[in-house]
Amino acid sequence: MAENSTRSDPMFCIGSLTKHISATLILHQLEQLQWKGYTYTVGTLVTDIIPALGLEYSQLANATIEDILSHRTGLAEFFGPFLVGYPTGSSRLDLAKIAARLPRIHPSGTSYVYNNHVFSLSGLIAETLGELLYGKPKRWEELASDLLQEAGVSTGDFSFADTVEDARVEKGFLSVDGKLRAMDPEVRQLIAPAGAAGSLCITPQAMARWMSFLLRRGEDSSVSRETIVNPWTTRNINPSTILSSVEFPDGPVVNARCGYGLGWGCYSYRGHKYVAHGGGFYAFISKLLVFPDQNISIFTSTSGPGTSDVAITMRKLHLYIFDRLMGYSPQPLDFVCPPPLLTPAPTSKTLDNFVPLRILEGFLGEYQHGVFGTIKVIVKNKEVRLLAGRFGEAILVNCVSHPDNTAVCQLEFTGILWWISGSDAFKNDKQTNRTAIFRLVHNAEQEARTLTLPLYSSAAPPLFTRKPRANGITSLQITERATETIKPNSADKNRSGNVSLMTILIISPSCQLKILPVFLILSMAVLMIGLA
Repeated sequence: MAENSTRSDPMFCIGSLTKHISATLILHQLEQLQWKGYTYTVGTLVTDIIPALGLEYSQLANATIEDILSHRTGLAEFFGPFLVGYPTGSSRLDLAKIAARLPRIHPSGTSYVYNNHVFSLSGLIAETLGELLYGKPKRWEELASDLLQEAGVSTGDFSFADTVEDARVEKGFLSVDGKLRAMDPEVRQLIAPAGAAGSLCITPQAMARWMSFLLRRGEDSSVSRETIVNPWTTRNINPSTILSSVEFPDGPVVNARCGYGLGWGCYSYRGHKYVAHGGGFYAFISKLLVFPDQNISIFTSTSGPGTSDVAITMRKLHLYIFDRLMGYSPQPLDFVCPPPLLTPAPTSKTLDNFVPLRILEGFLGEYQHGVFGTIKVIVKNKEVRLLAGRFGEAILVNCVSHPDNTAVCQLEFTGILWWISGSDAFKNDKQTNRTAIFRLVHNAEQEARTLTLPLYSSAAPPLFTRKPRANGITSLQITERATETIKPNSADKNRSGNVSLMTILIISPSCQLKILPVFLILSMAVLMIGLA
């Protein structure tokens, strides 16, 4: 654990690393039900498990449990709701009904399409199987807790992002123009009720116990070896992707992605099979590797700054550690040493051809979508703002009209989601489209008819239709704005601090740990990763 950690037993929110725990839980439940005479397997249709969902004629009509856990439903990913938050009071059943109506981009069961929203159905599947097992309803969080305790993890050493006490979690920081700015703890609420896809927060000590449990293949517990090992088998056979290739005197050393199992990515390095998964939870970034044949597992988590180069550095660092443990000539140190992790984002440029302010009045109103509900465009503080989901609030800036009767506005997020448009991680993320596209109808007011929001999905941006509004809307008083870069306030004590990082290394099923000093430059602080 990093020496600058603010607590002796901090929890790190590990995001999508939760997925392999959800998959392990479901496989364990299926095995227990088979002992009771049920015939459910990973090949069982979800509609047979949860008939009340009415999936027979939906996009998930032919989806199996295995399809959900291996991201091969073929449905488009919609990450936007995770960013802005599902409406207050949303249930796992509500999420399942949304998932059943997502657009299809590949035939079911044929292609790998990583999908957080669809994977969140694993929580509802686990709850349904749990009720069959125990004869009473139990929430996914309770079921996952039972599994972790089977692995020897104490209840006080883990929690879930939307319910954990602030004092138990490392503070998350994001980079803004190369400086750290703290995230609002309320951001952790964004994951609810999709917790099975990424809500676990855990201490270093607890993660070490879980990793040992994996390497021991569930030994000394009610969890079978097959339940641990089965998810490591590739379900999606996609063309191998070379992640890195470094030339050595005796030939290249290749790290390749081979496919996806159940909650695990499947890889090959130096000819050795390993499984791994990354986890991004806003500022937090984590990575876990397991080399099954060598009984080696490596885990790293950091509470900031959220930039993509952190994950790349983690992968390189883990493979360097593996080389050292195996006695290979390690890859050069410059392969491990990270680039500056806090790189200032490009300066925003102001556009000259703004949409006239009187046209923005025609954008106001409510826009509806059959799956994603309502988005509002309102006036607040003399600015036109877009409201989406539970926390999403963005100012419309740099609105530009186009010959095809559309107007495209940049979204400048405010409030606890300022980082979507204000942090270096998201400014440099070309996959996050922060625009609102209005299609105009030709009339005296040039009113907007529809709103497209690519932020929700780049593969299939949803189209929201504007509701007719009542007459009598008064003229607007709107302040012209240039795009401005958000800068931390030096007087705000919550906007500065240290990023914490922990790494755990387990090298044998008997949980004997070796100490391997490694140094990593992060956020202008030298952190010693104590692998003990």
